[in-house]
Amino acid sequence: MTSFNTSDFGLNAIDEARSSGRVDGLTGKGGKGSWLEAVAAAMGTVQGKLAFNMMEKLDALNGLAKGAAAKDPGAAEAFQTAMSEFQSVSQLFNMVAQANSTTLKAIGEGMGALARKS
Repeated sequence: MTSFNTSDFGLNAIDEARSSGRVDGLTGKGGKGSWLEAVAAAMGTVQGKLAFNMMEKLDALNGLAKGAAAKDPGAAEAFQTAMSEFQSVSQLFNMVAQANSTTLKAIGEGMGALARKS
């Protein structure tokens, strides 16, 4: 499972996006795009990794569902464990998605307010 430290979310997101090459040219220093786009790309990278992890958990659930349906106690237990893992990753994905949305909205509104005052 992907480790995730919410206190380092922003820094980890930007580092992750830089290392993946997704923010090349989005420096705000003569590059293509703005720093808001760079932040969005970085946050999207983190959210994408969580989405991939969630899909892996879903695949595991689908594989275990047949055994649980056959009323095998071991398979039912494994299914419930996998279900709990899927739910936790889903909740983490939801939290990150909401944080992304709130962050980008706040930055965008702040930039708009600054533009009106200029």
